[in-house]
Amino acid sequence: MAQPGFNCSIKVQSSAVTMTAEATTTSDNITYQISDSSKRIIDLNTPVSISGAGTDPYVINYLTGEVVFKTADTRTIAVTGKYVSPIEVVSAKEYNVTFTGEALDQTEFGTRFKEFVQGLISGTASLSRYFVADDTFIDMLLNSEYKIFEFYVNDTEKVSAFALITNDAITTNTGGLVEESINLQLTTSLGAD
Repeated sequence: MAQPGFNCSIKVQSSAVTMTAEATTTSDNITYQISDSSKRIIDLNTPVSISGAGTDPYVINYLTGEVVFKTADTRTIAVTGKYVSPIEVVSAKEYNVTFTGEALDQTEFGTRFKEFVQGLISGTASLSRYFVADDTFIDMLLNSEYKIFEFYVNDTEKVSAFALITNDAITTNTGGLVEESINLQLTTSLGAD
């Protein structure tokens, strides 16, 4: 079903807040998710400590607040670090999110048509807004920090990813409004809801 554009929004990472021994829940004894849904986006720029894991190897999904183990086992997992809560980008008016899968050529001799397999996946995004006198995006660019961005189609459907800002341009002309355009390189656990 078609979606009206005025329902869209963009959110960006707020300041990180400390969480200590945050409880998790699991339904399969493999994936343990932070119980408090407001604390599930883990700050990439802060060390994270997982208690209760023992020597079992695990992977942290920073976008969903999950600690994922290779094997099932009954554990009591707690997460210590910092979490972030995305806040709405003020005066946003346009965005574009693009995902690209590399096409790796696997053509053999004697084959008339090229054959491909998908390689690595990457993503880029851009956003435009009416200029607001704050240093949010230029600071992210100057500090080379990964930050969470969420691109909403409506109140619930979104694309989330950590991103680096690659360009921040402020433009205007004598007959127009001052606008800011930001380009992003998406990375680390691209996710869509």
